[in-house]
Amino acid sequence: MKKYVIGLVAVIIVIILFFIGFNNNIFNKKEISDLYDFKYFSPLSQNDVYYADTMEFTNGIYYKIISDYEEYLKYKENYNDIIDMDSKEFKNNFLVLTATENTSTQNLGLESIEVDESTLYIGLEKTNEKEVSDLDRGISIKIDRDLFRDNIDIFKTIENTNFMETYSDIRKIPKEYTLEEAIEDNCFVNLGVSSSNVDLIHNFLEKIESNQNAEIRIVFVGGINDNIIIYDIKYVNEDKKYYVCVDNSRVIDIDYDGNSSMNDTYNYYEFDILEKMDYTDDSIIRPLDNINTYILRNSEIPEDILSFWYFD
Repeated sequence: MKKYVIGLVAVIIVIILFFIGFNNNIFNKKEISDLYDFKYFSPLSQNDVYYADTMEFTNGIYYKIISDYEEYLKYKENYNDIIDMDSKEFKNNFLVLTATENTSTQNLGLESIEVDESTLYIGLEKTNEKEVSDLDRGISIKIDRDLFRDNIDIFKTIENTNFMETYSDIRKIPKEYTLEEAIEDNCFVNLGVSSSNVDLIHNFLEKIESNQNAEIRIVFVGGINDNIIIYDIKYVNEDKKYYVCVDNSRVIDIDYDGNSSMNDTYNYYEFDILEKMDYTDDSIIRPLDNINTYILRNSEIPEDILSFWYFD
């Protein structure tokens, strides 16, 4: 009898594993690009509704997740040109709306959709396509429910998110990453009152000055709990641009009510200017003599500014 029970249990386990593998194989065979559709729209409401009053906000982008048809109809009244969906489609799909308003997020088009076990990632990239006019700063994205996750991260991206050549993919760095590990991985590390691997930043800046390709990974502590923040910066002399990824995924934010939450994850930028910050004699705040501060910015998009510094 025991052998029979053991055999039956084994068969059930095999069947379960088979179906799990079968379902996973089905999902893997589906290209993510086949699991969504999108349409640009103007977020200027026909009913004078301001989208910021009804949407969430992250990374300079407003967004709304719509999971049922009744809610969809309400938004369709406000934004008639969002993608068309009927009630049956919401059984297997959900809708994400995005809207932007600042110069730095102007003309963002849908570039990528990715998922991991817990998060749906939607990357928006600068585009010069004619269908994305100044007024069409909204994107309506119909997404298969297979891609629904508890968390969503919407961000500005660049064409190749894993653009560093001498460092590993920033998205695969462990959350428990330490400053000691960063030093061993040949990162430039800012310890708050001193810097390690300073020769790396010197070499990086010298290459840029001579118009050579250059890249560096900067690791420093920030936020309320001194969590690690990571910058990947790559200068491409052919483009005369700086490609930057900022990983804030280890930073904890505290709001006015004292509630804590994890910060945004990965943000991608393109800059065309790197300049040293000059402090005049009448500066209100004087830096220490051994601190060198640099700013990354765009000549045409003044809102996006990133800075880094090092101790000589």
